[in-house]
Amino acid sequence: MKAPRAVLRAMPWVLSVAVMVMVGPRVQAQNAYPQPRLQALLPAGGKAGTTVEVTLTGSDLDDVQTLMFSHPGIKAELIPPPPPPDPKKPTPPGPPRFRVQIAADVPLGLHEVCVVGRFGVSNPRLFWVGDLPEVLEQEPNSDVDQAQKVPLPVTVNGVINPNVDVDYFAFEGKKGQRVVVVCQAWSVDSRLDPQVQIFSPEGRQLAINRRYRDREAVADAVLPNDGVYYVRLVEFTYQTGGPEHVYRLTISTGPWIDVVYPPVLELGKASQVTLYGRGLPGGQAESVPGWSGAILERLQVTITPPSDPQALHRLDYAGTLLAADAVLDGFTYRLITPQGNSNPVFVAISNLPVVVEQEGNDAPEKAQEIATPCELVGRMDRPGDRDWFAFTVKQGEVLWLEGFAERLGSPMDLYLEIYRLEPKDNKVQLVQEGDDIPDSLHVFRFLTRSNDPRMRFVAPQDGRFLLHVRSREADLFGGPRQVYRVSIRREQPDFRLFALLADDSQQQQNITNIGGFVLRQGSARGIMVLCERRDGFTGEVVVTAENLPAGVKCTPQSIGPNQRFTYLVLEAAPDAPSGEAVIRIRGTAQIGDQTVAREARPTSVAFTVQSAVPPYTRLGRFLVLAVRDRPPFAVQPAVQEIAVPPGGQIALKLKVASLQPDFKAGVQITVQSFILAANQQPNPQNQPVATINAGAEGEVKLQVPPQTTPGVYNLVLRGTAQVPFTRDPKGANRQNVVLAQEAPPVRLVVYGTVAELALAQTSLTAKPNDKVPITVRVKRLYGYTGPFNVQLVLPPGVQGLTAQPVQIPANANEAQLLVQVAGNLKPGMTLPAIVRATAAFPNNVNLNHEAKFEVKIAQ
Repeated sequence: MKAPRAVLRAMPWVLSVAVMVMVGPRVQAQNAYPQPRLQALLPAGGKAGTTVEVTLTGSDLDDVQTLMFSHPGIKAELIPPPPPPDPKKPTPPGPPRFRVQIAADVPLGLHEVCVVGRFGVSNPRLFWVGDLPEVLEQEPNSDVDQAQKVPLPVTVNGVINPNVDVDYFAFEGKKGQRVVVVCQAWSVDSRLDPQVQIFSPEGRQLAINRRYRDREAVADAVLPNDGVYYVRLVEFTYQTGGPEHVYRLTISTGPWIDVVYPPVLELGKASQVTLYGRGLPGGQAESVPGWSGAILERLQVTITPPSDPQALHRLDYAGTLLAADAVLDGFTYRLITPQGNSNPVFVAISNLPVVVEQEGNDAPEKAQEIATPCELVGRMDRPGDRDWFAFTVKQGEVLWLEGFAERLGSPMDLYLEIYRLEPKDNKVQLVQEGDDIPDSLHVFRFLTRSNDPRMRFVAPQDGRFLLHVRSREADLFGGPRQVYRVSIRREQPDFRLFALLADDSQQQQNITNIGGFVLRQGSARGIMVLCERRDGFTGEVVVTAENLPAGVKCTPQSIGPNQRFTYLVLEAAPDAPSGEAVIRIRGTAQIGDQTVAREARPTSVAFTVQSAVPPYTRLGRFLVLAVRDRPPFAVQPAVQEIAVPPGGQIALKLKVASLQPDFKAGVQITVQSFILAANQQPNPQNQPVATINAGAEGEVKLQVPPQTTPGVYNLVLRGTAQVPFTRDPKGANRQNVVLAQEAPPVRLVVYGTVAELALAQTSLTAKPNDKVPITVRVKRLYGYTGPFNVQLVLPPGVQGLTAQPVQIPANANEAQLLVQVAGNLKPGMTLPAIVRATAAFPNNVNLNHEAKFEVKIAQ
């Protein structure tokens, strides 16, 4: 049984950073400045058109006011706490409770909810809207004789607490019914790793399942007789339990979809697809030799995908997706039947033709002919299955091949090989292979590493090539769920953006917290914006925020060339009114001759695991900003823009402003966003680069890497300090807690030139053996006063022109380059040439400036 994907993807680097993380200092969450954190809510959903009472579990939920939902059709009303039995002996308040009204037209599936209180807005938690009757789990139900009786169908909202808790449920079943039991844990932000079992009235196990996908369980059974059947639910290892181990357990005879085939459809084109699942009305059993899993049924339906071209870069899915899956583009499909509605399933969307694998292509000589570009889909039907495809390309033609299996919920470990087919003897020779996507947008916060392959193929010659699609476990497994998609596309650079809340209280370890986005008056806060670059896109992305509340601003900020993320910093005016707003983050980039805009997809941390393992990060539904009272301090940079060459040094002055009279501590400054080399991941131990006392100024010095690509970057610094705080309205019992605040961003321009280079003449006429002077002029930029070394450069294949190098001295603006024309050049010839002026900087950085000219040979 596979471990959770977040753990598996982390394994290559976990050991290398474990010691480094464990020995670092840790700021405990209980010593942090209060920030609302919502850990769990019970029930974690409700039926559309009903009202449910929800109990919250969390911290810093002082003076809770309301709940904000990602859909306007879900509204909440605070349930006042009951008065204490003895007014003279007040008791601590219990957990907050809300009466939640779900409108009948709220879409089925997942939505998000945040808590709004005195200290701001909490992190979001998932809230599921269903269409079945719902009940709460009732204790005691820890054994068969205590099994809670439930109707069929039903959704049970419960919790495993403590870790050894066992929950039994009993339902009346009829012979021949196919009952599907689904335990949702991961998809309601639960820490539970559930295992479900179905037992007959005699106690015989009919089905068992865990980790159907991630932390979810799906089991089904065809009931052999009329009678009372039992469902047993536990935490698999009995190691963890508590309020965060909530679940939604659905027991029904309605449809459950395991697979949509093909898993990708062409934009706006109605397509016939085959559903594989359980309880599909009119479905036919799918028999697979060697398949040991549940016998799935197949049913053909027609799906019409969205026709709006904007859908090609959107993700509209009503289920839960991990960070690696959040990079997909697609939509939700749900089978609607008289027996009930199915679970939501993800269907990808493309503007390329979809080509379905045809069986009989198990060997190179039987390869299926395909035309590229296309979306190639297939499956490993049986153990030992192999799929071969043939395509023809021209020398130098570039194709990107990206496989999707794990990210579609398929259990197969997809692997690609490209072979060249020799025309003389039809022998095959391996040219290129593609395996796991090894890199990640952020290994410590947003792990997008995947078992799916991605590779760039440049045809080495004209001819016919073979694509071999296989699974690492093909000899052992096959069946309806072993589906894959291989996107074969021409190079088309693009990007996707993701917005992820930055850490507040555990900044020493750079671990993402699960708090909300709270901006305080007169200060600044940052949110991490990550950029997934596609098909070789390396350019700048300018990011900004929209729908900001009054008194809040966001200057456009850049994710620099080749960078994977930055912190987008928002600033609040000293008099910005308190309140909440749903904001959007958008990025634009110049790709070729087009300006491309993409909206950032909100993401959220479901929960952290341990120091050396990335948190469980998932796709979100909305991004909420709260504005609250001013903090004890703010960090202000002296300038808003700095220009520096590659390899240059930055000296940035900062001032720490004390916004409360009793704040006098030193503020530690760390770098949140700077410049990382290609494929470099941030250091998990973000050490302070300076300490500045309250009311004082200080300086931060940073070195720009010499290999930095010229462009615009975002420099973001964070200040962290122990600040006095008390919850007492009268100000008594103040204690020091940790508060982190970003400084306003600094626009960092890394320039690749320090002059505008011009020639007095760009077209010269000369005779053989002539010496022709060329006046070279520079218009200096960025305050550069040093010399330029000037030389003649000839394009490949050009001969007959020479020149001795000259220098434009420091502080001068021109020099003459004397070009010698060879005597063997024939009249009528025109020779292109280049003048190059080089400015030398420390760390072996040379900035070149070029101007073209031509020499025409006269009689």
